[in-house]
Amino acid sequence: MQLDQATTIAEQIKAQLAPHCDRIEIAGSIRRRKPDVGDIEIVAIPKPYGVGLFASGIAPIVDAWPKVRGELPCKYTQRTLPDGIALDLFFATRENWGLIFAIRTGCADYSHHVLACGWVRNGYKSAGGMLTRDGVAVAVPEERDLFRLAGVPWVEPEARSLHSPNAKAEVIVVPPKPPSFCYAEKLKGLRAMDCESYLILARIGHPAERHLVARDDAVGLTDAKRCANSLRKKHPKAKVEIFWCSGSARILENA
Repeated sequence: MQLDQATTIAEQIKAQLAPHCDRIEIAGSIRRRKPDVGDIEIVAIPKPYGVGLFASGIAPIVDAWPKVRGELPCKYTQRTLPDGIALDLFFATRENWGLIFAIRTGCADYSHHVLACGWVRNGYKSAGGMLTRDGVAVAVPEERDLFRLAGVPWVEPEARSLHSPNAKAEVIVVPPKPPSFCYAEKLKGLRAMDCESYLILARIGHPAERHLVARDDAVGLTDAKRCANSLRKKHPKAKVEIFWCSGSARILENA
């Protein structure tokens, strides 16, 4: 669906739900102003509502749309709107609004490889829709709070992409002294990570100012090594590195 049409529908849905919410905003590709929109994403802090025989507040409106998944009350529900486009409705609280709104604005690669890797790098974990540190929940009331906790410069929604300058600065720059351990000696321990997510980067230039020439994603170390070998063949002059994205973005292999 074209952006203008999707935006009009999203604004109508927002207006319907707004009286029953303490806060509500449009997220996803509409907020990033992408020309083609696959679905409508909205994040809301609903006022107290009832379901079933005592349905009230936001529930009667949402339940009037055919359900794909997510039965109220819940943190997420997907509905099919009369115009045929899907609505992804995410529920937040005052304490985690910044986290949910930023993640649901996307894009998915930016949320994972920049924001999530950033907060993990700084000692935070995500659990149950909240950030925690040392087992203690950390409030993220605004998006800028999440960027600060992740150690990432603020980026406007339209520029949130792995191709933006700030994304490169956070994800691609390798520390001057990367962890020095032999890949072969660590192979046994790394096998346990085969279900984890990896980022493979091919870059050219000085270590402090390398330019991205190619990137790939993989699930499992075996697939990550295959992707790395493929990038080396395509870009023989580039430095290819594998990052474990589910941890502290540490280097697993240097080429």
